Amino acid sequence: DGRWAALACFDGSNADGPEHGWWGVPAHAHVFAIDARGELSPAAVIPLEKVPQSAVFSPDSRYLIAGQYGCGNLAVYRLNKGKWEDTKLRVDIPGQSAAIRTALS
Repeated sequence: DGRWAALACFDGSNADGPEHGWWGVPAHAHVFAIDARGELSPAAVIPLEKVPQSAVFSPDSRYLIAGQYGCGNLAVYRLNKGKWEDTKLRVDIPGQSAAIRTALS
């Protein structure tokens, strides 16, 4: 619906030891609200497991789907009364998520 933007951030999820500054920092999806002027403002920080590879919205923008590399799944989050919540739904995929795209059919 053009009201949201999201990105997946490794943060420290791919750091291979404590000598790296991000070591131990979990991965996140960052969600931004887009206002009528097209400006972004932070709306949510969603913790993810392992190394995230993607974050996309369902065509109606009610769901955020995050690809979790290492888990071999897609994690599903729902917009509920203006807040993003974890549905606890994980969709196993036959491999690892590297990219994901949604489109209207």
